[in-house]
Amino acid sequence: MNINTHSQAVEKNWTELKGKIKSKWSKFNDQEIESVKGNLSDLADKIQKTYGVGEDSAIQQFDEFKRSVESLIGGNEASKPAVAEMAKSEMTKPTLVPSPEKEVKTG
Repeated sequence: MNINTHSQAVEKNWTELKGKIKSKWSKFNDQEIESVKGNLSDLADKIQKTYGVGEDSAIQQFDEFKRSVESLIGGNEASKPAVAEMAKSEMTKPTLVPSPEKEVKTG
């Protein structure tokens, strides 16, 4: 989801979003948080640099955060890729069908 396309929602809810960012990533100072106001996607880079985590981990944390605040950033597009991926993986799972037990004749 491109959060910039929902900048009005971000602007409108900035105080609450800022509090949630500060709560989740307490190492960020107010200036660092304010610097991502125009482009929340920059938050993943800040997570990576400030917390010393890998790019994948930073992106995962950011994606989880986006999903948790989607009502504040204007839409539910954040969850669509994950839902689509889940559906795709469900379709490719093999279906296990129990085989009928064979009767064993004795004697």
